[in-house]
Amino acid sequence: MTRAAKKPKLQVERFIQPSSTPAVKLIREYAFTNGCTTLQTGHVSLGEAALESEPSGSLYKPHAIQDWPGYNDWDEVSPSCDPPIITGDVLQDKRKEYAADNPLLVWLLDRQFFLDKTIFLEGRGHEGRHTVCLCGSEIEEPKYRCRDCFGMEMYCRHCTVERHQSSPLHVIEEWNGSFFQRTHLKSLGLRVQLGHPPSDHCYNPRPSTGNDFIIVDINGIHDVALDFCGCHTAQLRYKQLLQVRWYPATTTDPQTAATFNILEHYQLLSFKSKISAYEFYHSLARHSDNTGLSPIKDHYSVFMRIVHEWCHLRQLRRSGRGHDPGGIAETKAGELAVVCPACPHAGKNLPQGWENSPSATRWLYALFVAIDANFRLKRKAVSSD
Repeated sequence: MTRAAKKPKLQVERFIQPSSTPAVKLIREYAFTNGCTTLQTGHVSLGEAALESEPSGSLYKPHAIQDWPGYNDWDEVSPSCDPPIITGDVLQDKRKEYAADNPLLVWLLDRQFFLDKTIFLEGRGHEGRHTVCLCGSEIEEPKYRCRDCFGMEMYCRHCTVERHQSSPLHVIEEWNGSFFQRTHLKSLGLRVQLGHPPSDHCYNPRPSTGNDFIIVDINGIHDVALDFCGCHTAQLRYKQLLQVRWYPATTTDPQTAATFNILEHYQLLSFKSKISAYEFYHSLARHSDNTGLSPIKDHYSVFMRIVHEWCHLRQLRRSGRGHDPGGIAETKAGELAVVCPACPHAGKNLPQGWENSPSATRWLYALFVAIDANFRLKRKAVSSD
């Protein structure tokens, strides 16, 4: 039978503070045990003779004790006693707290301002005091603002169209006297000209079929007035769309396109968040009009066709087919597949002379192929414990 280890003796410093009551003495004891410091405070009732036997306010030297005093150190603490002041190496002070330690609690103090500001910006804000556009024209009232441009300034129709010659897919809002309602740059008179820089004029513009062209962008689905270039040096229509990073839905008389930004954005979301194309497209439709008062024509099937073509082109690029002299036509079966990094590949992850390895270690460079169509191999990947 083994004996239990002896408990380490407690090293105690006792600080006796005089009290206003003659028969009560405040004792604070600091105990050092295994490098840790504890504090116990209590009021002990003693006779006057006991008070006279010990000098008031004396600081006893550290000593070893076997038995604690016969009082409850935690239940008999006076609520009016001073908090212990410990300095030096006895107890370290807590780290000072800063506002950055809990920014959410700091924000709660200003949430009323945030609420008021968001509601304030739903209206005209300080722009309601301006009755004249910044251009100085008094013919048209400044009642248009852009949600994608920086700032909350309002402009007249002419200035709004001129400022968006190079950004025809921005969202424009019109003040109707009570609130802002969404409008289109097409209804304000903006026409997008392809085949020329935004500042140049085409002498032979060819409008799109039906003067109705749909662009799917990251901020919604837009109806734009599009003009193709009809000059003798003009390229085909789908090539003019690709020149401005708009992917056409078809190569023959396209009427729908998607921007490169939205295709890259969707591909990234499909990999990371596993979002479906149906939910993604209808989220864009909700972003364009979340009230349902102006139903948007469904272009989901067209968008899916563009996504399939875009993913196929990405595969060709990642496989280096764009720089191959033979082009896509010389692509062989299986060349677009992603190579497994765990499988052995000569010249990539196999050492030099692996063919001449002895038979005892030749299995290290063998290829193991298993069929798991019914997920039966997954059942064996369990712990043997």
